Amino acid sequence: MIDLIKKQQIILRHVNNDSNRQIAKDLGIDKNTVNKYVNEYEEKLKAVIEQEPGTDPNTLIATIVEKTACNCKNRGPKASATEAQEVICKCLAENEEKRLTGRCKQQMRKTDIHGYLVKQGFDISYSTVKRLVREMEDIHKEAYIRQAHSPAPVGHPDQKYLRNLL
Repeated sequence: MIDLIKKQQIILRHVNNDSNRQIAKDLGIDKNTVNKYVNEYEEKLKAVIEQEPGTDPNTLIATIVEKTACNCKNRGPKASATEAQEVICKCLAENEEKRLTGRCKQQMRKTDIHGYLVKQGFDISYSTVKRLVREMEDIHKEAYIRQAHSPAPVGHPDQKYLRNLL
């Protein structure tokens, strides 16, 4: 996906009768990308001219190049995801119980949980299930790092080895 400035440059250069290959070469983008945006411009130009014959092409360029009105920043999770959290929480509790009773191989993986939710009638994607499980489990991998160690005891085979090194 290219930015809106390059899209505007493509269309303006097309209006100035530059070839698509030359536009692609000068802007450093693929010729097929230029063709795509030029064809989109031509289709919209034909549609506008059919509806309003006296329309200025420059206003059409401005409408094609303007940013979309989609506001994606303030979107929250769908209702099905919040309802599914309760079911996922129950599945994770069952997994914990199975883990404690020694039935580790019977735990539900993320794919199993997703399949279970779909069978229950939830409209939820696998990536959403993975994200929710990751947030709920909040697993931190632990590592043990020994801070200090004692020397080998007297008479230990390593003791002779260490003396020979010194």
